[in-house]
Amino acid sequence: HSTNFVTQSGENRVTETTGGNNTEPYKAIVYFYLDGGLDSYSMLAPYTCSPIDVYGRYRDIRGTIGLPTENLFEIPANNPDQP
Repeated sequence: HSTNFVTQSGENRVTETTGGNNTEPYKAIVYFYLDGGLDSYSMLAPYTCSPIDVYGRYRDIRGTIGLPTENLFEIPANNPDQP
């Protein structure tokens, strides 16, 4: 959440290169500022989840405005190290 207004200074952004042999994978936080309304149930919809049918529940609740699975991209989230 941000309450600041974006203003452009006209100056070029300074880019820095990191040196050395970093063995850690790159991680980033991505921030999306969406001006206006957002149907968040269409931004991140359930694809699959077992043993319960979360997508089926989603379609039952959303009805005709629920996104069909052929319009969804699956996010691979089978990492056992994640809580």
